[in-house]
Amino acid sequence: MRGHSASPSRWGGPEGYVYQKAYLEFFCSTDKLQVLVDKCKSFPPITYVAVNKGGTLVSNVGPNDVNVMQSRHLLVSLVDNDYIDGDIFAAFADL
Repeated sequence: MRGHSASPSRWGGPEGYVYQKAYLEFFCSTDKLQVLVDKCKSFPPITYVAVNKGGTLVSNVGPNDVNVMQSRHLLVSLVDNDYIDGDIFAAFADL
């Protein structure tokens, strides 16, 4: 996805835009997670939130930080916000 309104994403047609940070979701072992966490320390703009089935959370996002994805379509009254923070992400451990 592109990062701002000057870059169309074709969301809902030619007048739609998505405002978001790049987002990647995947499963990995604890060992591979540690490698990624160590690499992320060299790139401060990269934020991460990881949780295991036991609910153990690993993150460089502060407790009051929120990451937002917002999609908007100009021809329709549609604004869709997805808020991702540590508490919300940890809730997925129960699924």
